[in-house]
Amino acid sequence: KEKGQLVASKEKTTGAPPPEPHTREILSVVHGTTGDAFNGELTISVAGIQFLTDPTRYRVTVTVSAPGLPQAKMEHAGVGDVVRYKTATGVYEVTVRELNSYSASFSVVRLQGSS
Repeated sequence: KEKGQLVASKEKTTGAPPPEPHTREILSVVHGTTGDAFNGELTISVAGIQFLTDPTRYRVTVTVSAPGLPQAKMEHAGVGDVVRYKTATGVYEVTVRELNSYSASFSVVRLQGSS
């Protein structure tokens, strides 16, 4: 094979489907700030993080929004809590992944919509 020679890949020759569109992002948001997912299609704001006892755990107050649409608010959400949010570009599922005294981590999945 010479330098620069184009060689067909196995995927092309077997007719394999194209790669999956970008459908999931992990987003970490510091308390009192806002983060964007999917190039600004979705905004996640962390208004507060509380530490509770009996049992010991963190809870977060989070707002999910998109330009021109009403907000969805989760209050006292814990790890594993989910909100679904519909926008003009798709339906998104936002799941609380991790919480600590400083920030919250979210998994944002595009369930349907354009990529």
